[in-house]
Amino acid sequence: MKTKVWRYMDLNKFYDIIDGNLYFSRADKFKDEFEGVLTNKNFEAYVDWMFDPRTETNKDKEELRRVWEKVHLPKKNKVAISCWHINENENISMWERYIEGNEGVAISSTVEQLSEINAPDGYTIVKYPVEYIDFEKDYKVQINNYELTPFIYKRVEYDSEKEYRLMIFREKGEAKFEEISKAISELLNLNRSHIIEKMYISNVYDLELEGIKVPIDPLNIINDIVFKPNMDVLKQNEVIKIINDRFKTSNTKIDIRASNLSKKPYK
Repeated sequence: MKTKVWRYMDLNKFYDIIDGNLYFSRADKFKDEFEGVLTNKNFEAYVDWMFDPRTETNKDKEELRRVWEKVHLPKKNKVAISCWHINENENISMWERYIEGNEGVAISSTVEQLSEINAPDGYTIVKYPVEYIDFEKDYKVQINNYELTPFIYKRVEYDSEKEYRLMIFREKGEAKFEEISKAISELLNLNRSHIIEKMYISNVYDLELEGIKVPIDPLNIINDIVFKPNMDVLKQNEVIKIINDRFKTSNTKIDIRASNLSKKPYK
């Protein structure tokens, strides 16, 4: 059985999609400050790894925390994300969370259709369901496997989102032997704080733009277009005309309809 997903948006973002562009927002632009960060236990494991209680004080440990935080937080500039909601049906909380005002749409697709979206040259796109965990209590060994792995996880308080996400980034090539030798030589002359910053060499480029538009074929990924509950009928008709003009036909397999939440009892 295919997994159905939804994306809720205002009309400007929707017009961008039917023009053939799927927007990925850089992670530092999200409201959730915990995007891409380690759980508390994973973070403390890094600190404990470098801390020697036999010779160091609590002040030294706080300095380690500050340095590790400085190392890990910049990862939010390295990825851009497109968020989708896993559900067989439209969801009223998603309407309210992602669209202000009375005008907007939700489009449905499937995980299988999204898997056909290709990354632009030089970029990588990974696709996965978000895992919701307790950032206070959970320790995840796999978070340490790769610098972008923390973006797989979100706080359990967000589990109603049922998020499926597409994440785009641009990796660097492998460091040359000469560069590695130089870095090792520099480490010998640095204090521990500088060693941490030098040893944690990112293999992913920072993204200069706040978002990336990825080319798509909207006819291949859109199954349903649903108007926001109680959206003005004249505005709905205007949007339908724009859809037909974009696709050069009114004969598509896409189901365009009003929201089920707009229906009246017994009608």
